[in-house]
Amino acid sequence: MSVYQKLFAHGLALGDEAQHRIYGSRKRQLFSHIAGTVVEIGPGTGVNLPYLPDDMH
Repeated sequence: MSVYQKLFAHGLALGDEAQHRIYGSRKRQLFSHIAGTVVEIGPGTGVNLPYLPDDMH
């Protein structure tokens, strides 16, 4: 893995952490009532996955 790739991955991880801090509580509220099957278009790093209920498909 190149230095650029490592820096890029680190930047993405920092961005995900910031998203969790800023939007985490709101996403928990919004996603708590979702049921059934979810298709997320362009999930990127999967930043929304931790907020989906465990029984989601």
